[in-house]
Amino acid sequence: EAAPGFGRAAILLGGLCTLVFAAQLAMALKHGVPIHALMLSSGTNEDTYRAGAMIASGEAIAIAPHRLLSAVFVHLGLLHFGMNMLGFMNLARIAESLVGAGRTIIAFCLTGVVGFASTLVLNVLTDGPPFITAGASGGILGVMGLHLGVLVRRRDPKWVNLAINVLFFAVLFGFAVNGSNAGVRINN
Repeated sequence: EAAPGFGRAAILLGGLCTLVFAAQLAMALKHGVPIHALMLSSGTNEDTYRAGAMIASGEAIAIAPHRLLSAVFVHLGLLHFGMNMLGFMNLARIAESLVGAGRTIIAFCLTGVVGFASTLVLNVLTDGPPFITAGASGGILGVMGLHLGVLVRRRDPKWVNLAINVLFFAVLFGFAVNGSNAGVRINN
């Protein structure tokens, strides 16, 4: 079902994430962040914000609403970047073969923004403290949902296995990480 190589959507979006993460690493190294610390961190909060991350507060978004999109391309450490890109490249290749590059790009960007908007609304409604957040998780789950939607519409029985994977990644993994107070928040 997957195309033999990476399509335009995977290359474009994966390339943007890679360029932003390379800039993040350069800033972190410039500011003396030790190499071993970059596995779970992308440097200082200031550098992460400078790269495009979002601060989950109504006031911050009112000043810089573009961060709902820019944060999709920013990652919080090498492990975060690597896991997201591994999942995204495989899912984007499949989605692009099903619906084309344009729809895959739109699904990734739109659901990434919706993921951050949901995080923002939840934080504001619960009167939570502002926190910095970033990553492609919302967009990746959106591409996964796009793939699932196509399979369901086609009545392809493979949708059941994909739905189980979506459930695992979105609910079990995502909410377990968010509930663990590990200092990392996944935007579902």
